[in-house]
Order: sequence, then structure tokens, then C-alpha cells
Amino acid sequence: MIHAHSYFAVTIRTMGICRRRVAAAILAFGFAIVALANVILNSEPLIAGSLPAESYQKDKEGLLVPRMSYPRFLERTYRFVLQDLDNGWATGNAYKDQDGKAVPAYVNYALVNSERKLGVGDPRNAAVVYPAFHHALFIRAFLAQWRYTGDPECLARARQLADWNLARRTPPDCKFGSLFYSTAHNGKVGGSVDGDAVMTDKPAIMALAMLELAGATGDARYREAAEAVATTLAKTQLPEGNWPFRVNPRTGEVHEAYTSSAIYAVMLFEALGQGNDNRWAEAKAKTLKWILEGPVKTLQWNGFYEDVTKDMGKNNRTNWDCIDAARWLIAHRADNPEYFPMARRLHDWIAREFVEKNDAWAPAEGLREQKCCFQTMGIHTVHWAALLADLHEATGEASFKQRAINSCSLVTHWMRDDGANLVGPTWGNEIWFSCHFGPALYMYDTLSRFSELLADDRPHLVKAGSAVRSVVYGDKRLTYAGVAPGQDFLLIPSKPLKIVVSGQEVEASAWDYQPASTTLFVRRPPGDVEIRW
Repeated sequence: MIHAHSYFAVTIRTMGICRRRVAAAILAFGFAIVALANVILNSEPLIAGSLPAESYQKDKEGLLVPRMSYPRFLERTYRFVLQDLDNGWATGNAYKDQDGKAVPAYVNYALVNSERKLGVGDPRNAAVVYPAFHHALFIRAFLAQWRYTGDPECLARARQLADWNLARRTPPDCKFGSLFYSTAHNGKVGGSVDGDAVMTDKPAIMALAMLELAGATGDARYREAAEAVATTLAKTQLPEGNWPFRVNPRTGEVHEAYTSSAIYAVMLFEALGQGNDNRWAEAKAKTLKWILEGPVKTLQWNGFYEDVTKDMGKNNRTNWDCIDAARWLIAHRADNPEYFPMARRLHDWIAREFVEKNDAWAPAEGLREQKCCFQTMGIHTVHWAALLADLHEATGEASFKQRAINSCSLVTHWMRDDGANLVGPTWGNEIWFSCHFGPALYMYDTLSRFSELLADDRPHLVKAGSAVRSVVYGDKRLTYAGVAPGQDFLLIPSKPLKIVVSGQEVEASAWDYQPASTTLFVRRPPGDVEIRW
């Protein structure tokens, strides 16, 4: 993501005219002017990032106090997109469905400008959306909220996004066929920086979201689409195990060669290869070998964002796929004793290169997006928090937990008074939908490990140990269907009277309830779950 305020510094950095200190000084001056203009000219609610330093309060242990409770933050985040956004908050939505109803703005637009207008601004981004990456985030965010609340509208919105992407894939008979598009411009696939190319890493990200949705709905179309992506990636994999970054899907012509972002292909091959399906094992092994011998060693994490041109990205460094590679290594640390030290090294590199420790909010850590857009952002900060939570689970070290919670707390301060999540503390009032949904998705991811922080005296399915369907919240009753065996974490206001799976009561030894935190852990077989309290 590139912001107009930072474009001058990006240009200087690309040309090699100045070093980072000079660029930072220019950026700081530019941000000061922008902030002053916002105060003088803009009637929008006060942006959280312009709050004085004393607004970031600390508790007696020195931890940053959230601006609001985490359940409140999440509720407001979803209310904004479900109720406010398309009901008068934004203007200029040019897209309607077959019934003449406006399609949600986040489907066809990446952002809304500071005047709440869609399709206006930097031509690279104004009438553009980045579906394979951003829509995948939105689908997963809606599914997280659906599990937590049972709201059927969230499941419907996830399906709407998935179906939009199913209808807009590369033709199945071309070289890079059945792939989801990384860019759509003016309602048509392709365009902007991608031109007639498609990114090869983003389809796997969407395919993983499709698999999650298939698990939640039982709709075979979503799994079939994910398998089609995996088939194409396996056929087009380079001998070394990776893929070119931007390619013309019909001809295979390479527009940009390098991307480090191959971990999502590993995750896709792995997800599809569970059970007796060994079709993807060779492709997965080749990809993983390339990652471990490539960017994990060289730290050349580069080639990710859709609005970064080849020239701008030549010497760029990013951290999104690096974080997810580190998380994969942690999750698989039992497979190889070298994996966890690798993940710690990646953590150390990200902390050194991208973490911002601002005196106003210390000891909380904000995370900058990338070198050529060196801005601290909410979505990246909570993505970083998810890695810190993984490290806490793996090591038991309290410092990782504190850091993860501090980063989540920090992002609550970057919600506007009207419930829109800012990009970050110095970005201004332009709202990127990826930066609105992303903090909710990764806050669920992070705080599911510290589920007491999500408690609000109401029942919630916080984290399911397998795909679940038919989540329904009733009067002192919660039901859902577990597709496979799983260990579930829930919040229940009082001790359960009984837990039943497919008519059989779950033994007391298979569940544990903590009344102080209202947390419930259940180890269950597959089947229809009913919890009464």
C-alpha cells in the first residue's frame, strides 16, 4: 500500500538520492502539515492518531490500556461495515447487484477518501480493489465474527465475496488458469500496476479462505476452486520450487520475476493434502525447500503489494509473508528442531527493521508496512501481535504475551469516533477496507489465546478445533456442528449444565470451565454440539 503523503520520500529512496534519515525527516514534516490541515479544514471526527500522548494511558504494571474493551472494538468494527458504510456513510458507489441494490463498497473499492468518497484519489488505488488478498481477509474476518456471534449476515457476506471471486478467475484453459485476480480496476479484473498480469502468490491466499468457507458451509464449489488453484501452481512451479511474481496468465510472460511470498502455496498444498491425498506432497516439499534456502536465510522478503511497481520494489523489504512463514515454522516446530530457531531469527529481523516504539504509546509496538511505505499501520501491528502470541504459546515466556496484548491495545486507539479503523496513527482520514477488517481478524486470532480478554458476559465460540457449521446462539444454549474432532475454546456466562455431542453427553474429564474468566475448554468428537448452562 502506498500513500500519496509518502510518495515523494518513496521516489527519493528509489532514486538513491538520500538515505532513510533524510526521508524520515521529509515524511515527518509532511505528516505535520497534513495533521494541521486535518485539524483546520476537516470536519471529520478527531482521528485517533492525532490524540495527545497523555491519551495513551498505562496501567499500574506499565501496560497500555485499550481505548475501549476488545469486545466493544470488535462490535464497532463490524457494525461499521454491516450497517453504516453503505447506508449514508460513504458516497460514490457505482456498483449494484442484479436487484439494483448497492454492492457493499469494500467489494469493488480498496478505500474511501478522507471526504468519504469512493473512487477518488491516487489513480493507482482510487477505483481499484485487490480481491485475491483483501477479499480473502474479509472472508476470514466475517467467518470469525460469525463463529463468535452466530450472526448469519456475516456468513452471507463471506459467501458474497467468495462468489464474486469465483465468477472472476483466469480462464481455466490458459497457462495460469483458474487463478483469482490480484487486482480489479473500474469493475474489471486486471489493471492498475498489475496491468494484464496476475500475481501468483495471492490466489493461494484466497484459496485458503475458500477452504475455510467450504468447511463452514459444506459448499463443494469453494473447495473445488481451491484445488484448481493448487493444480495450476503445481503445474507452473519453477524447478527451484518457487514462482515468478507477476505473469500474464494466458501467455505466461513474466512481468516481474521475484517474490518471497510462497508460504501460502505451502499452506494450501498442506491443507489439501490432509488424509490420504498425496497429490500435493512433492510440490509442497519443493516450495518449502526454496523458502528455507531462500528468504529465510537471505532475508530477501520482497514482492508482495499490488500497488508497488517493479522499480519501486527493486530494493524494497516487506514483512507480511515473513510473519506468516515464521508462524508456519512455529506451528511445525515438532517436525524439525531447526524450525523454531529460524522463526526466532525472523522475529528478531522484523523487530529490528519494522517495529516502531513511540514514546507516546511505549511499551506497545507498532509495525510498519514495508520499506517503501514506512508507515505504522493497525493491520500490521495486530498481524505482528498474532506472531507474538504464537511465540508465547511455544515458549511460555510472559514477555511475548505482554507484547501481543500491548499491540492489540494500541490498535484500539486508532479507531475513529464513528467506528472506522484508521490505517494508522499518521495516515489521516482515508480509510482502507483492508486496514479496517484486518485488525478485527488478527485481534480474534491473537486474543483467542487469551480468551478472557474477549469476555463480555455473553456466550461465544472463540476458537474451534475444526471446521464448524450451523452456529446458533439461543437462550442459555449454544449449538454448532463440528465437522471433525476438535478442541474448542468458548466463553460461557456460567458453568455448563451439560455438553452433548450427537446425543451423547461429553464426559466431565473432557471439558473444563473456569468461572473467574468464564472460559470453557471442550475436547469433543465430530458431530452436533449442544451446550446448556
